[in-house]
Amino acid sequence: MIPDDIDRAVSSGARDIVNYCGLIMRSTISFQDGNWQKIVLKHGEVIWLKVKDKFEVCSGLREHRFQAFVISTMQRLFRAWKARLSILYSKYSTNEERLSHRPEDVELEDWKYLIQYFGSPEFKVLT
Repeated sequence: MIPDDIDRAVSSGARDIVNYCGLIMRSTISFQDGNWQKIVLKHGEVIWLKVKDKFEVCSGLREHRFQAFVISTMQRLFRAWKARLSILYSKYSTNEERLSHRPEDVELEDWKYLIQYFGSPEFKVLT
């Protein structure tokens, strides 16, 4: 349940919802899809339907609020995941070392993409 005056889930199953959001996000998206807005455009409907199939969702305004909560939760989890991967990237001085320390929760092609992305001048400007 998401109370009307706050934007977070509150109930005995709240942690289950957030954990499932993380699982669906990590198993559905690719870092190569681009920024979060592009990811939502490409995968948003599929992500929402997976969550909606798993949990009982009321219709109407509550459904709309829950969908917004799911997308914002996944965005927060995506940013945290990407930040964790950036820290891992920074631990090694060469791309060869970075490739040999690919995290288990990242596909090889995504990790190669992230190594290039984290080393790019564009990323260095952002950080």
